[in-house]
Amino acid sequence: MVAHTLPPIEVVSNVAIAVAANTTDLEVTFDLAVDGAPGLGYDALERAYRFDGTTESSFCNAAEGSTTCDPASVTLAETGGGSYLITVVGGAAQAAIPNRYACLSLR
Repeated sequence: MVAHTLPPIEVVSNVAIAVAANTTDLEVTFDLAVDGAPGLGYDALERAYRFDGTTESSFCNAAEGSTTCDPASVTLAETGGGSYLITVVGGAAQAAIPNRYACLSLR
């Protein structure tokens, strides 16, 4: 029998979404645990998609060949102890439209 290493099990909790103090950006805060411990060291977003109930579109705006999102569009910041802040630049207006969903992928 060959033992296989399992990939880390990541769990997101305490998600909160709010319009930023500048009133134009959207902020998403959350906690990340990896195998039960604080998830540390994530430093970029790989993907950022918006779905309006019909059409999926990217708002990552990554340069051709890039593996991370353009920080002028969306950023990820570790705020300590496995807590994170995602800022969607100019995202407040989109958040006000009903039936909008976003999918974000960390790296």
